[in-house]
Amino acid sequence: MPVATAMQMFDLTDLMELDVAYANAAMADRVESQVKEILSRRHGSEDFTITTQQAMLDVFGNVMDVVTMSVGAIAGISLLVGAIGILTMMWIAVGERTHEIGLIRAFGASRRQVRLLFLIEAAGLGAVGGLAGLAGASAIGAVLRAAVPGLPLYPPATYVVAALVVAFGTGLAAGVLPANRAASLDPIEALRAE
Repeated sequence: MPVATAMQMFDLTDLMELDVAYANAAMADRVESQVKEILSRRHGSEDFTITTQQAMLDVFGNVMDVVTMSVGAIAGISLLVGAIGILTMMWIAVGERTHEIGLIRAFGASRRQVRLLFLIEAAGLGAVGGLAGLAGASAIGAVLRAAVPGLPLYPPATYVVAALVVAFGTGLAAGVLPANRAASLDPIEALRAE
């Protein structure tokens, strides 16, 4: 389409952008140099910028890398906060259930069984937190898909499983210290505790 016709059609006084389509991606360098040559001949100086599709894709890729790193950092901080929360809750649970720990130890439970009991509880808390997070993300995704039809917000199943495994592992890791504390309690001293 001639430039004058396009400017008249779109009611423009200045030309801001010119898009060039070509058949083969291998021609990109040649087309770019020819466009530059023609524009330089017509304008006399370079008062224009040529941006290829590959350059635009590179910029988009860089932006997506920054967004991915930012989201990863936020996720890491969230995991740390969650782990500290689980550690604190389990530490308090050991303190509040000292008498109960002494009782099950007096009935013959081994230190290993007490440790396992608290580790399972901590891992369960992590898994429940992971499930709640996935449910919240699914709800937000459903709202966004309803607001913007066609928005591709379907995480791969491997990511969903990985999220649950990480949440479970975080809970398990956060429960190690409280579980060891519970397992190391002397049954007689624990039974005397109020």
